[in-house]
Amino acid sequence: DSIRGEVVLFGGSASGTLLGDTWIWNGSTWRLANPSSFPSPRAAAAMTFDPLRAIALLHGGMDATGTFLAETWAWTGTDWLYIGSGPTARIGAAMTYDAVGGNVMLFGGTSSAGSRGDLFDTWIWHGAGWFQFPTPSPNPPSRGGHGLCFDPLRNTVICHGGFQATDWL
Repeated sequence: DSIRGEVVLFGGSASGTLLGDTWIWNGSTWRLANPSSFPSPRAAAAMTFDPLRAIALLHGGMDATGTFLAETWAWTGTDWLYIGSGPTARIGAAMTYDAVGGNVMLFGGTSSAGSRGDLFDTWIWHGAGWFQFPTPSPNPPSRGGHGLCFDPLRNTVICHGGFQATDWL
């Protein structure tokens, strides 16, 4: 959160238990936030900060029953707001803020247990909702567990690493 000068952490797992807590790092200490509403505990969700709208956006993940989620939530700095669904349910996707377009971009992930990085779709959050971006040709290979970031020097989004479904066959 570049506006508030904080890092926001939500969810994950510890000792096999999924977590649903929100932690804030101010550069020297962590504090546990106490929001009135919040997403259910989950792991492997995608999250990034949107400085244009001053929110951290969280999408997807997997709950304690192994269900893949399609929910989108926004952290306002004090509370979580449920935005709704958008991109299909997934884990292992990556998100970044695209400063050129002024939007959040989500790419890839895994759509179901055992499929391992089978998605190659791109979704754009423009502040009022999600829309699926047309897949370019040639399209980037499907992947999950990858990194996605905006390169301000070249004004482009970079995708690196991850795994593909064929890596697990």
